Amino acid sequence: MTAPSPETFRDLAPDYVLGQLGAEETRAFEAAMDRSPELRELVAELRNVGAALAMGSAVTPPPGLKERVLAQARGSAGRPTTDARLPARRRWVVPTLVTALAAAAIVAVGLGRQKASLADELARSRALLAEVEQRLTAREATLNTLLEAQNELTLVQLAPSGPQAPGIQLFWNRRINQAVLHAFRLPPAPAGKAYQLWLIRDGTPVPSRVFNSDPDGHALVSAFELPPGGGFAAAAITVEPPSGSATPTLPILLVGPVPTA
Repeated sequence: MTAPSPETFRDLAPDYVLGQLGAEETRAFEAAMDRSPELRELVAELRNVGAALAMGSAVTPPPGLKERVLAQARGSAGRPTTDARLPARRRWVVPTLVTALAAAAIVAVGLGRQKASLADELARSRALLAEVEQRLTAREATLNTLLEAQNELTLVQLAPSGPQAPGIQLFWNRRINQAVLHAFRLPPAPAGKAYQLWLIRDGTPVPSRVFNSDPDGHALVSAFELPPGGGFAAAAITVEPPSGSATPTLPILLVGPVPTA
C-alpha cells in the first residue's frame, strides 16, 4: 500500500481535530505529526480556533491561517483523492470542514467586536441606573428629613446682605438635628473655592456644611447633621476653601435669623 502523502495528512487535520478519524487513521496521523512541524502547527491553529469559538470569545486567526486553509480547500476541491486511507465520504467532507473552519475564524472576529459593543452598552446602562438610584436615595432622604420633623421643623431664610439676588432656605429638623439646604440663583463659587454654612450661637460662628451650586444657580444639600447643642440665633454663608474653614472669611454673603422653637 502506498504511504499517505503529506497533502493527505493535511486534508485529515480537520477530522483529527474533530475526533472523526478511526483508530488506525489516528495512529497514522499522529505518527505523521511527530515527523512534521508544519502539521503540528496546523493542528494547533485549528484547535485554538475551535476552542475560542466554543467559549464564545473573540479570536484573531493566526497570521496566514485563513490563506492556508482556503488555498488548501480550493486545492482539495479540485484534486481527486486516491489514497486508500481516505474514504469516499471524506473526499467531499474534508474541503467543507476546512472551509467552514476558515470562515468561522473570520466570523469570530466580528462576533467578538459585537460582544464588546454590547458589553459597553450594558456598562453604560448600569451606570445610568446607578445614577438614578443615587438621586432617588438622596430625594428620599430629603423628604424624610422634612416630613419626619412634624412640628419640629424650622425654616431659616438666608437673604443677601447686599444687593445680590441669590437666596437660601435651610430646613432644620430639630427632632433629629438634621437639615436640608436649598439654594437658588446662587452662582457657583469661584474656581478653587466653595460655600460654607455657619450657625451663629452666642455671637460665635460655628462651622457647618461646605457645598457648591450647579451652573444654573441651584443647590440641594440633603440630610446633613448640624453642629450639636442647638441654641442657634442665626445662619450665614461665606466663600471658603473647598475643605472649609474654622473661622469665616469676610464678607458674609447671606445671613438670616433662626426662628425660636
